[in-house]
Amino acid sequence: MDIYKQKILDKAYKRCEERNLEPERRIDRTTMGEKEFEELLEKKEFLLGSARPFMEKIYKFMEDKSFLVSLADENARVIEVVGETDIKNTCVRKGIDWSESNAGVNAISLALNEARAVQVTGNEHYCNELKIWGCSACPIWLNGVVIGVISITGPKEKIYPHTLGMVVAVSYAIENILYVKEKNNQLIVKQNFQDAIVEAVNDGMIIIDKNGVITYMNSEAADILYVNRNTSIGKHISDIVNFNPMILEVLKTGVGYVEKELIVRNPTGAIMHLQKTAYPIKDEEGNVAGVVDTFRRIKKVKKMVNDMVGSYAKFTFEDIIGNDNNEKFIETLKMARIASQSTSNVLIQGESGTGKELFANAIHNASTRAGQPFVTLNCSGIPRQLLEGELFGVERKYGTENFIEGRPGKFELANGGTLFINEVSELPLDLQVKLMKAIQDKRISRMGGENVFDVNVRLICATNKDLSELCRDGSFRQDLYYRLDVLGIKTTPLREQKDSLDKLVKHIIAMMSKKLGKDVLSIDESAMNILRQYDWPGNVRELENALERAVNVCEGTRIMQQHIPSYINMTIKDGDGTDKSGSSAVNNYETLENLEKKHIITVTRYTKGNISKAADILGVSRNTLYNKLKKYEIEI
Repeated sequence: MDIYKQKILDKAYKRCEERNLEPERRIDRTTMGEKEFEELLEKKEFLLGSARPFMEKIYKFMEDKSFLVSLADENARVIEVVGETDIKNTCVRKGIDWSESNAGVNAISLALNEARAVQVTGNEHYCNELKIWGCSACPIWLNGVVIGVISITGPKEKIYPHTLGMVVAVSYAIENILYVKEKNNQLIVKQNFQDAIVEAVNDGMIIIDKNGVITYMNSEAADILYVNRNTSIGKHISDIVNFNPMILEVLKTGVGYVEKELIVRNPTGAIMHLQKTAYPIKDEEGNVAGVVDTFRRIKKVKKMVNDMVGSYAKFTFEDIIGNDNNEKFIETLKMARIASQSTSNVLIQGESGTGKELFANAIHNASTRAGQPFVTLNCSGIPRQLLEGELFGVERKYGTENFIEGRPGKFELANGGTLFINEVSELPLDLQVKLMKAIQDKRISRMGGENVFDVNVRLICATNKDLSELCRDGSFRQDLYYRLDVLGIKTTPLREQKDSLDKLVKHIIAMMSKKLGKDVLSIDESAMNILRQYDWPGNVRELENALERAVNVCEGTRIMQQHIPSYINMTIKDGDGTDKSGSSAVNNYETLENLEKKHIITVTRYTKGNISKAADILGVSRNTLYNKLKKYEIEI
């Protein structure tokens, strides 16, 4: 016996003595319960499945069948035995505990304790009942951890040193199989993770190799291209599409592209409008080894754009404040609700600041298109040369015959939803023709482009001018007017529904206080009387501006007369027929033009010449205000 083996045996004997184990004791042969043993086998299936074939092979190789080949787990519990002879006294049976605390010094427990191959024969055992046997055992390692023990047990006179060599060889073989299986499992898990990640991506994805052969395609790509995913993998990309695949150009040049528009037809002949990105894959030497091609339906891109820019209706009919006893307000609200239940075009006419956009929002939100985009275009705020591109989009060719560059217009972005065209009266005559054709055909083409796009859009238009008058003077097409005015709605100016003022003021104060983080709760009656006397040429928009200013400057919880903008105070008449600025009350007899001129002078003085602020208060565009300043020869 070598010195090292003697040392480990001595230490093992000492441990047994410390545990008060008697050499004459009979080893506990109690096996595990059936359920517990089944749970152990399930837990050790990876080890057992790898070891069993080698256990059967080594037993078949041995001529003497008086040996048993056993497999124990890391706790010395026997989980498998191969052999024809039942060596009862060795306790080599499934479910038996071969730990040192139960069986004393033995090869299985010693191999676990020392983490090395060991052979224990005859008197080297601690317990007397095992001294007629010999056992060779070797631990099984995986990733630096002992996970089990393989052993051969038989009569001591038949145990030879080469028996230990056989056990060591089998252990190494099992470890190699375990390593390969684990790596394969890791690869499978990794591949499953990659597949799951790719499948979770909303974009279609195709990967081709350097020969143009498809090596990967996710289900979204197959759905977009209308092809079978399983039969497409392994084919050349040109064999599954009926157009010239641009990724072959990337394969050739090594130059990719990012988010390019593409219009082609799928194998069924249907038009595909896509946004595509392609990345070349290069090897260590810089050669193109393949291409990753991702693409998505353009409608997904447009939805994302609409979501990001907030292209949705913010207001509902509950946000429309008015007096339920006012006949004009009741009629307007009634027509708006009728329009919300229809798919016909709507024309909303009324002065600036009377809530035309608010009604358009409410109609959309109460319609069947409520969950779809609500896209707004204000014709008065866009230069003529840009208006067509804003409405219909811009397009030009890029690179190949299939790629296009440009951007979608409001019609495309509103597809499936509602397009609200504000100040439609400002639309030039040539664009009126194109708009009428788009309404009639439900198709549009971008500015400078040849492609035709189907659009499903519900139109709501608004204007502060009388379109019938514009038709008579030739500045608006009569046929377009009839197309737009299917369901006509007239909004009521604030001066004609003064009975709604108290309700509106209360609502606006609460809204502005929340917006500005103030604690303004009410308005003094004297201040409210001033608001009641004022005619509000800028309508509700002007009222909102005046009250926002009042809430800002109010230092308490109640708006007082001094918080009302001075230009409004100056126009209110005293009981003697003069206004507070001292002028005669001839305003009652002045023309509307004179009244408008005076009001513009008052507002522009109040804003100290700030045209944007004055236009906002008056409820008109900057261009309109400039024209009126020129008309009335007002200098600021």
